[in-house]
Amino acid sequence: AESDTWRFYNAGPAIENYAPFPAYDPSPGMGTAVNAGALTLEWEATDLDGEELGFAVYLGTATPPTTLLGETDSNSYTTTVNANTIYYWRIVSTDTSGNSSQSEIFEFRTNP
Repeated sequence: AESDTWRFYNAGPAIENYAPFPAYDPSPGMGTAVNAGALTLEWEATDLDGEELGFAVYLGTATPPTTLLGETDSNSYTTTVNANTIYYWRIVSTDTSGNSSQSEIFEFRTNP
């Protein structure tokens, strides 16, 4: 004899938390030429859950950038760049629940 097998279970309360959107709208913009010296990197970021975000800023002359410049709670980070160089940078956004996302790799160059 054969019979169907049924499985029943009660779902608990739904707990959902979303990773933040990757950082976007970079400044300096892609392929932009900027002057050497002090430079402020800026970006936009959002989180569907409305949680506070922290950012790890990576910058380097190779892609992908692996040098961690630092971490910040604001949407900007000031650093110093050399003349006549192509730089690549990336932002890792992390919310207060520990979810994170990586931005695409942004690129700018400095004037000679």
